[in-house]
Amino acid sequence: MERGKRVVVFCRRDTAVSAGSAAHGVGARARRHPDDRHHGQHERRADASGPGRPRRRRADRIAANGDTANKIGTYGVAVLAREHKIPFYVAAPLSTIDLDTPDGDHIPIEERNAREVTHVGPSQVVPTGALVWNPAFDVTPHRFITGIITERGIFRPPYVESLKQAFEERALV
Repeated sequence: MERGKRVVVFCRRDTAVSAGSAAHGVGARARRHPDDRHHGQHERRADASGPGRPRRRRADRIAANGDTANKIGTYGVAVLAREHKIPFYVAAPLSTIDLDTPDGDHIPIEERNAREVTHVGPSQVVPTGALVWNPAFDVTPHRFITGIITERGIFRPPYVESLKQAFEERALV
């Protein structure tokens, strides 16, 4: 920061009782530059306990191109599955597929209460004034998804075509 560079610290919520974010945040907050809201800023992002073990996940919303909104951590699981050559499937009812939403960039993502990541019980664990982004979902791009399992069958890429078939009389099986 002494060289005029902007610094933003992203502290993952993946340590026991969020201990890591408190330590990182205090250092960043102490060096905050009063004239620049991003200079030395501490931002807390929740992402559960890291990617975890690859497996099938249930989706909360699927865009027409197959991008899938799901609980935080699904994206990481999908990336790990691909890296380790493990097929990654999403299971969802047809009601989850939204053909009017073209892609994941158009899926609205609910934000959860900031207090969920700024406090452990009654104790505040990040500096006052820290920005918090606590999304309820992450979006997994369709390129990481091997197939989408519904009550009408398993649909595979290209999803723009195959997901339309999910709503036709004869679905793929």
